Amino acid sequence: MGLIVVGDVHGCVEPLRLALSWAANFKDRRVVLVGDYIDRGPASKEVIETLIREVVAGRQPHAPRRQSRD
Repeated sequence: MGLIVVGDVHGCVEPLRLALSWAANFKDRRVVLVGDYIDRGPASKEVIETLIREVVAGRQPHAPRRQSRD
């Protein structure tokens, strides 16, 4: 199984949706989200809602827990 890595979404929902749509073409690969999902961008709420919809739909992108920078 291969990986598709999506990094630093930062509240920008349209690029996230585009990446997830593209990734749907590769059923044998797992989507892994790294970096910040929210903050800075205009659509943090929509990013979270999109990720929840992906999980509910059974596509389940993998989102590792935040690493401490302290």
